[in-house]
Amino acid sequence: MKDAVKIILFTVLAVIVTLRIFNVPVPLERDEGAYAYTAQRLDKGEIPYRDIFDHKPPLIFFAYWLAFKMFGESPVAIHVFMNLAAFFAAASIYLIAQKMFSRRVGYFASVSFLALTLSPSMQGQSANTEIFMAPFLALGLFFLYNRAFFLSGITLGIAFWFKQIAYAYIAVAAVLIVLEIFLEKRTLHGFLYFALGILLPAVLVGSYLAAYGALIDFYEDTVIFNARYATELSSKPFGIIAGRFLSAAKGIITEYILYILIALYSTWKIFEKTKEHLYLAGWLLASLIAIATGWRFFGHYFIVGAIPAAIYAGIGFDALIEKGSKLQRRWSAVGVSLLIMLILVSPFIIQEDYWRLTPQGKSRFIYGYPSNTFVEAKTVADYVAERTTNRDTIFVVGSEPEILFFSGRKNASIYTSLSPLFTGNEDEKFIKQRAVISELALNKPAYIVYVFWHPPEPSGEPNREFLLASLQNLLSSEYDLDGLVFLAQDHQQTQYIFGSKVNEKTTLEEALLDIETRPNIALFKKRPPVL
Repeated sequence: MKDAVKIILFTVLAVIVTLRIFNVPVPLERDEGAYAYTAQRLDKGEIPYRDIFDHKPPLIFFAYWLAFKMFGESPVAIHVFMNLAAFFAAASIYLIAQKMFSRRVGYFASVSFLALTLSPSMQGQSANTEIFMAPFLALGLFFLYNRAFFLSGITLGIAFWFKQIAYAYIAVAAVLIVLEIFLEKRTLHGFLYFALGILLPAVLVGSYLAAYGALIDFYEDTVIFNARYATELSSKPFGIIAGRFLSAAKGIITEYILYILIALYSTWKIFEKTKEHLYLAGWLLASLIAIATGWRFFGHYFIVGAIPAAIYAGIGFDALIEKGSKLQRRWSAVGVSLLIMLILVSPFIIQEDYWRLTPQGKSRFIYGYPSNTFVEAKTVADYVAERTTNRDTIFVVGSEPEILFFSGRKNASIYTSLSPLFTGNEDEKFIKQRAVISELALNKPAYIVYVFWHPPEPSGEPNREFLLASLQNLLSSEYDLDGLVFLAQDHQQTQYIFGSKVNEKTTLEEALLDIETRPNIALFKKRPPVL
């Protein structure tokens, strides 16, 4: 049976590595675009929050910056580095599982994590914050289990500075430490060491931000803004929140139904292991709290749940192996091995159509038609870059900062997306929107790229009308239409019309009206001054 286990693990690992390689060229999505643009601007002396708005903690920008230093500025570099983070997380999960149970559980748990985080429903092809925080979450849990509380605090603290939802793991870890103190009559030193570990990354990050005058901006972007952002949906009816959860979870459940069953099968194996059962249940609870924070349930939120889920799955696979070893007939053992192999690769069989797609097709499959311009962003950005200089600024109307990254041009505003301009009370929205209009008047962007975009406000709301009217007045008075992109519908080809040809198709006024009603992109070039 040992040889069968090795064959299973190496075969599945080979499949996973192959599929991850095919995912590397997938176009950047908008969150990746924002991180990539901010990382790009770090080398220009710009500071997150002070010079560029974002509501995520800063370590994700430095992860992208490091990817660029190692592999060059490209989506491939980002996705290669993301895959390294995933394998680092898998190695950390192996350490936890083998310490708590056995090497075999560790092997199956680590492979299960790599399979789970490939899910299209979890947006596993994207380098989101969750995949970068995963190795630090896993290491934090490993150190916690081994009572290395200071190291646990440091690593969980680092995870927090990738994304704030790590607070759930920190809180559960603190509860587990306190329980150990009371149940085993230990001193409070362990808890103090843990708290000091949590504090250390916070002091380092805070010192960096304070040194560059970005601490107040950081607080406003990541605390005040996020408080508004997180409560927007919490005030909605329960049916809407439940609908968002089911919409995100159903794809994951469909892809990983056999993993879920094997994880459920595993639970009876650890009831007699009181400490292990308590720790795993705590980590599962932490992941559920983290996923539910903000009630938005985007697919990549579920990646944090892959850590305890993978360990549960590893226990279940190990239990099946034990059953196979006890069977007297050789063919029965072979049957168990084939069953395990089938479960491990089942997500890739279920989503076979997805894995046959091109990188561009995968982006369309995950994000739909025509709700994004991820596939078109590079072509649009290249056109703008060819007709501008490094001294020029540009501005993207919409939520596609990957255009800024690909063009290599500075944004004319601190806002890389217009969505933050519609979060908060009416006064806050007006202040932010007026600030953007003032920035555009001051910086005079060489190009304004107007992306098909629906603000999160119904037509007729005063702040929405103010922003769009101001933008359209600016375009009409100072800009000429220089490009139209008709986004692909279903499996049709995107149509690009640039330069003088565009005026044969439509006028500036028609383009503005068109882009409000159907999926298009319009490029507007700054009109040369009249001499």
